[in-house]
Amino acid sequence: VADEDRARLSVLGIPVIARPAAQTIGFRIENDGDSRHMEIDQLGEPFTPEDVSGWLARALADADWVRAGPLTREDFPAETLAALARAHVISFDGQGLVRRPEVGELVLDADYDPEVLEHVRILKLAHDELEALGLELEESYLASLGVREVVVTLGPTGAVVYADGVAEHVPTIPLEGIDPTGAGDSWTTSYLEYRRRRHSPVSAARR
Repeated sequence: VADEDRARLSVLGIPVIARPAAQTIGFRIENDGDSRHMEIDQLGEPFTPEDVSGWLARALADADWVRAGPLTREDFPAETLAALARAHVISFDGQGLVRRPEVGELVLDADYDPEVLEHVRILKLAHDELEALGLELEESYLASLGVREVVVTLGPTGAVVYADGVAEHVPTIPLEGIDPTGAGDSWTTSYLEYRRRRHSPVSAARR
């Protein structure tokens, strides 16, 4: 979290807890109509099991669910997620499976550590991330990930929710002329809030 952002979040009543790092990730997004160009300017430090037992333990003391939002697959190693999962329900962003930790133009591939998913309760993927994994929007493909709940966002056509072995498409009303940056994060935040209120996966996606 940048220093200038802390004050803005505090005004909204959102607590911000952070620690200094020798280097944080630098990430650039350029939207051009329906196309998007992304580059990594520099890599940051990963979260570690020591973070989980130290400053993060204090920060997350009152949290039962945790959203892990990596920007590359190095940000949350399997051992860090294992430590988090001992006391929390983990929702994981699929960016952390497919994004190579390399400076330069963003590259997606399927060369991730499968142990990462052993500690994840809810996996959120964008459609291009699903394709990078070599998977399709079918129950057998989604089941192969080994995660009990998978949500694939499809931009203006909604999302597919996979839970209890069944995949269901949840449509939406497309919006025109908006900046899509952060749309997936906003959607997922709302989805998780409704899940915590004990809505079913499909009900949470619809809301």
